Amino acid sequence: MLRSGVALVVSHGVEQRVEVINDRFTRLFGYTMEDMPDVAHWWPLAYPDEAYREAIKNEWQARVAKAIANHSEIDPMEAKVRCKDGSERYIEFHLSSMGDTNLVSFVDLTERKRAEIALRESEERFRLMADTAPVLIWMSGTDKLCTYFNKSWLDFTGRTMEQELGDGWAQGVHPEDLPLCLDTYQHSFDRREPFSMEYRLRHHDGKYHWVLDKGVPRSNQDGSFAGYIGALVDITERRVAEESRLQLATIVESSDDAIISKSLDGVILSWNNGAQKIFGYDDTEAIGKPIAVIVPPELIEEENNILEKLRAGAHIEHYETIRVTKAGKKINVSLSISPIIDSMGTIVGASKIARNITERKIAEIRLRESEEALRAANRKLIQAQEEERSRIGRELHDDINQRLALLSVEMEELRNHPTETASRVQQLLRKTMEISFDVQALSHELHSSKLEYLGVVKGLQGWCREVAQRQKLKIDFASEVSSDLPQEIGICFFRVLQEALHNAAKYSGAKRIEVQLREHSNEVHLVIHDSGIGFDVEAAMQGNGLGLTSMQERIRLVNGTITIQSRPGAGTTIHACVPFGAKHDSQQAAG
Repeated sequence: MLRSGVALVVSHGVEQRVEVINDRFTRLFGYTMEDMPDVAHWWPLAYPDEAYREAIKNEWQARVAKAIANHSEIDPMEAKVRCKDGSERYIEFHLSSMGDTNLVSFVDLTERKRAEIALRESEERFRLMADTAPVLIWMSGTDKLCTYFNKSWLDFTGRTMEQELGDGWAQGVHPEDLPLCLDTYQHSFDRREPFSMEYRLRHHDGKYHWVLDKGVPRSNQDGSFAGYIGALVDITERRVAEESRLQLATIVESSDDAIISKSLDGVILSWNNGAQKIFGYDDTEAIGKPIAVIVPPELIEEENNILEKLRAGAHIEHYETIRVTKAGKKINVSLSISPIIDSMGTIVGASKIARNITERKIAEIRLRESEEALRAANRKLIQAQEEERSRIGRELHDDINQRLALLSVEMEELRNHPTETASRVQQLLRKTMEISFDVQALSHELHSSKLEYLGVVKGLQGWCREVAQRQKLKIDFASEVSSDLPQEIGICFFRVLQEALHNAAKYSGAKRIEVQLREHSNEVHLVIHDSGIGFDVEAAMQGNGLGLTSMQERIRLVNGTITIQSRPGAGTTIHACVPFGAKHDSQQAAG
């Protein structure tokens, strides 16, 4: 007993008189048999806190008295002991009564208790540190179930610790990310490997945030596996920035414009697909080369001036200039250039967007040419109108007006010579009819009422008859049209026929003209042919006359086409074709 590793005290009777103590007792508490307190004093040494001692005194005394009286034992009890030198130890003691002899044993728990206290303090420090950390921290046990979440995690999710413990945390993971998240966690857990994964975790506002979760195995003091500990950081802004960067990169690469970055020394730093399409160089040929490779030699100074402006922080917007391709072709470009500024605010380069505007420039030139041609056509139209007005004015003044004046004089003479009434009246009547006929012909040239009252086919046929009679020509008119043609087509064909017959009568020298009107495949065709002297169509179109141009414009307005075939000595054929079937059918159906 004296050599036992457990501190022992042998006492006698109810009064607990100490008879023997062993060496272990002396080493633990410092007391020997000579200075061992009596029972009234050595039991309290187990309770250095007087308030605690008084609280359990009655319970302790009752349990000890009962064990001694019944020759039994008490359950082990833990206490903090004050030693002879004033130090304190944690012990577990046990009393066993055997007749008049009592055996009290003491087991030293000091190191274990201190380790437990240190562990509790360490855990408290860890929890304090974890709860104030700006990251989301979690821990799990050896069964893969989570045992702890810090305050930042709970604040982020808006859930309680009880809701998150075990596998409750998985409820906050985005459904699309959960399978991969759990697979990564469980696979790493089984292999005791660190892991890193990104997934979406629901914020307390209901929105999902992207988080980066890194977990590592943790160990007990003896090195045994204790579970995992991990930390999450919110990477939503980084993900958004990455997605924006990828979108921007995609836009840059898919842009038809050349997007180029260069240093302040004019060295190309980046070169997109648009730049390759416009200038012909691929990125391996362009990057690292001076920007001057696409600048015509005569515009190098211009590029230097641009670089100087960029160094000063200026922006250049929609600057139009000339650049040159790999093949040596000069193209028109519009440049927008901005300085590139680093995080310190220093200008480190320039970003350039070059748009190929060659086609636009060509279109502008063509538009100017078209506008000039239109102005020329308008001048010709005004001139032709003035000439037509002059012709009508001359006919009214020099012919019809004079003839009416002579008719008035003759009627005055008739009044003065009534004996000549019968023969003179007949002459005057004939002259009046001639004047009326000529006025009617002039009126028909300006507007044919027959088109309105008789229809297009009869109106055109009547006009051919009038011209043939007036110009002493033979005009053969043939029609294969059975439909009622719209007035807009009739007026168009009337003006084309009017111009063609006028030109043929005046210039061709032909005495016979063929006019055909036919309907075919939802189109109506007007063909006018003479076998006269012919003319140079191109020269006539470029001349001062407006007749042929007027024909083309009139046919174009009804979505038709017109061809004019003629050459000197071979006669002339004018063929006008206007679509009308589908439109005509729809009009009839609507009617």
